[in-house]
Amino acid sequence: MRIWAPNLRCGKAEKIVQLLNRFRPELSPYEDVYKRIHQNPELSRQELQTSRIASDHLRALNFSVHEGIGGYGVVGVLDNGPGRTILLRAELDALPVLEKTGLPYASRKLMVDTDGKEKPVMHACGHDMHIVALMGAAALLHAAKEHWQGRLLILFQPDEERGGGARAMVDGGLYGLEGVPKPDFVLAQHIVNNKVGTLQIGSGYSLAGKRTFRITIPGRGGHVGSPQDCIDPVITACHTVVRLQTIVSREINPNDTAIVTCGSIRAGDTPNVIPDNAELTVDVRAYSPEVLSKAVHAVKRIVKAECDASGAEAEPEIREIEHVPPLINDLRAVSPVEEQFKAFFGEHSVEAMKPDMASDDFSILAPVGVPYAYWTLGSTDPRVWDGFEKDGRLHELPGNHSPLFSPVIEPTLKHGIEALETLGGKNEGQPNVGVSVEVLGDDEAKVLDGAGVKRVGEPEEDLYYHSSQRTFLVQLIFPNISPVPPFACRFMSSHRTSEHILAAQLAFH
Repeated sequence: MRIWAPNLRCGKAEKIVQLLNRFRPELSPYEDVYKRIHQNPELSRQELQTSRIASDHLRALNFSVHEGIGGYGVVGVLDNGPGRTILLRAELDALPVLEKTGLPYASRKLMVDTDGKEKPVMHACGHDMHIVALMGAAALLHAAKEHWQGRLLILFQPDEERGGGARAMVDGGLYGLEGVPKPDFVLAQHIVNNKVGTLQIGSGYSLAGKRTFRITIPGRGGHVGSPQDCIDPVITACHTVVRLQTIVSREINPNDTAIVTCGSIRAGDTPNVIPDNAELTVDVRAYSPEVLSKAVHAVKRIVKAECDASGAEAEPEIREIEHVPPLINDLRAVSPVEEQFKAFFGEHSVEAMKPDMASDDFSILAPVGVPYAYWTLGSTDPRVWDGFEKDGRLHELPGNHSPLFSPVIEPTLKHGIEALETLGGKNEGQPNVGVSVEVLGDDEAKVLDGAGVKRVGEPEEDLYYHSSQRTFLVQLIFPNISPVPPFACRFMSSHRTSEHILAAQLAFH
């Protein structure tokens, strides 16, 4: 059995700094684009103009561009020779939020949403910053393409806020499009209200999985003066909301984490009429898929039981409208990303990413078995942060989805471009090295392409969770090249032979 180990990356942080200083685009035009997108946000599934800004930019850089994937999704491909394929993602959509920042470029836009209702629109989650940072990184990597090899996928995703865009792009044939290869690594970043200049990354559970439901509670409408002839769905809905709060406190293990939230209640149009029905939207979140499933089962049971208790003559309608899996950062991707960030930005700037009950459908973009990493960037002016911290009011600092969320443009944009660039390509002078290895047993390997491989131990913690796999520390030895640090790889038992197959993803810096 032969396996190809991908090209090794052996660059230095100093080289990246030199390339950034040489090829970083003038940022003022990107700042103008940011303000334009911020003033003209578009709701999920309606991101036409924003997607055109992104696709026009990629075409101007001579990327091969595909549009209209899963709605208004865009992907641009820059084929720059043999090497790894890296996918970098940003989101296009905004939120139905009335902006209250008072900024000179604040949004005053109204849009008719997919439910037919006109709503205010704001980039309250920072997607506008993600878009422009990715545009800048694409320009920088294109300008510096003589200094790296591989394929770069620049992807702009629609409908992230409603959890459907990534799935729609994949189901829409993203990786079947002509010239769009499956990536070796999938990467994304997100701004948060931490101090600007900091980055947060970590492996394992990072963001929660969520399932969202639209629930219709049946009743029997009539005159408020004759309640005895009615079945009041408002009362049923209120009892349901209260009872739902017992799921986390009484049914979920205290050592686990879950949230059940009723985000909206709608019933009736006038005070003297008992309505025919009430509508709830319920959001359920957990890190563990098992805990999430248990909480969802409890929601459905309680809704049906409360309707029965109220004497409802029809079954409640429970319709799932969003389903996003937990985001579990893969150590195979996180480790090299974190190492690169520390080398470039400094150890003091890179912080541990704490698990967050927010959700993001980003992981769906990674084909099965492909490592992915997701990190966050601080975007709060240091003076503002220090003031809130001094007063003990950091919990009051406006964050994502707040009508007051206002990232400082610089240096947030600069740092966002730099973070993506450090991971998107290889540095000047890196050897283009690959090796084929035939694994004959647990401890024996045959040299095939002028390189050696040896097992040097076992990691303290198994990185893979399948009974058919064993994890070892392995070191590759190349002639005329300094020794490469040991890396964790897995030996997977074959169902057809007694051999062990080396299945390793390599990403060295």
